[in-house]
Amino acid sequence: MVTPNIALLLALPALVFGFSRDEAGNVCLVDPTRSDIVYHAFTSNLTPFVAKDGRVVTLPKSESSNSVELSSFSFEKPQDSNYSTDVFHVVVNTHPPQYLTGSEDGGIILDIFSSDGPESLFRVFCNGTVRSLSEILVPSSNDDGQSTSNTSESSQTLLFIPTVDPETITLSARRVDTKVPRCPKGYDIVERPGAPEPFIDGCPSDIASPIPQLDFDPCCTRHDYCYGKCDECFETCNKDFEKCMKDVCRDGDLDFQANRACKIAAKIYGRAVQKQEWKKAFLGAGNERCNCCKDGECKAWDEHGNLEN
Repeated sequence: MVTPNIALLLALPALVFGFSRDEAGNVCLVDPTRSDIVYHAFTSNLTPFVAKDGRVVTLPKSESSNSVELSSFSFEKPQDSNYSTDVFHVVVNTHPPQYLTGSEDGGIILDIFSSDGPESLFRVFCNGTVRSLSEILVPSSNDDGQSTSNTSESSQTLLFIPTVDPETITLSARRVDTKVPRCPKGYDIVERPGAPEPFIDGCPSDIASPIPQLDFDPCCTRHDYCYGKCDECFETCNKDFEKCMKDVCRDGDLDFQANRACKIAAKIYGRAVQKQEWKKAFLGAGNERCNCCKDGECKAWDEHGNLEN
């Protein structure tokens, strides 16, 4: 998937989501610098975490996340400015607030006081994953929701998803450019004889989902192919991309909260490709395959959509 080097600016009703980008230009699911955005936390297979009896444990399998109010989390910068910019405290939004801290038995406990030691600090990644700076383990659980130690990769990683209704995620009108014609009015678009197949490179690292069983890569492949087809339009390709990801969520056999988290990720990525900056990617994907023809004369266009002389 050809990814413009852009920041993702998503607007929600009464709240502007300023999702940042990382150094590679990847769309980020989290913005830990924003104090007004809160998150739910999940394991890598989308089992929710909840704060219970002074600890953080996974939701017992006997309980449905449909009926349980999940704990909400936010981020706070440490006092020590020597830490890198991606290091934060993880705060459980209780009254008073509590901080995630590593315990001696390899789990995570809650503390009303925060320290700047590695056992109380976490590195926040663009794709929503959060990992402790120390060697402590993020809690797993048995069927009863009791915390247990687990050394697997998935047990050491938290996945944070914003707590919003996925259907409310929209772009402000001034940043949407759904109508992007490949050819000026009066020209017909024609595939060049011997044109190469559309360039396909799959998902960038941010959209290559951190959730193992929810693979968005086929959707990115379809999106690449659609951008490269001469007779496809910008709006149709982007709508199909979002629908494909939502279908992945639907077919993932997830409970309510996990499905909702998946749809939020799909909606964010789907809205990201509607931004004006993706016009360049769309036009660039077809400028080696397609011509604009009028009265028997055909011309190519550049990445800005201007016909070449």
